[in-house]
Amino acid sequence: MTYIHIPVDFEHPTDQNFEDFKDAIERDPEAQMHVHCIYNALVSAFLFRYAKTSADIREDQALAIMESIWRRGDDWAIFIDKPDVKGLPNRYGGKDY
Repeated sequence: MTYIHIPVDFEHPTDQNFEDFKDAIERDPEAQMHVHCIYNALVSAFLFRYAKTSADIREDQALAIMESIWRRGDDWAIFIDKPDVKGLPNRYGGKDY
């Protein structure tokens, strides 16, 4: 099993972070992968963005999955191309929002 670590600054995700993630996912398309982060918020945002570009999951399905974990705000809104929530706080699943 190969482990790939992609450090991401939670407050400042970058396009390069996404490219590194995409490269890791596409390196071996037949491999089973376990992708995680401390809150799974990053993972859901990365998978949502990936779904918008090349995955087999529909964008609305990826958005529903992501929003069951968290609703993005601040820099994550730009990262996943949802500028309408820029400036709002990040909100997490299980919280009253």
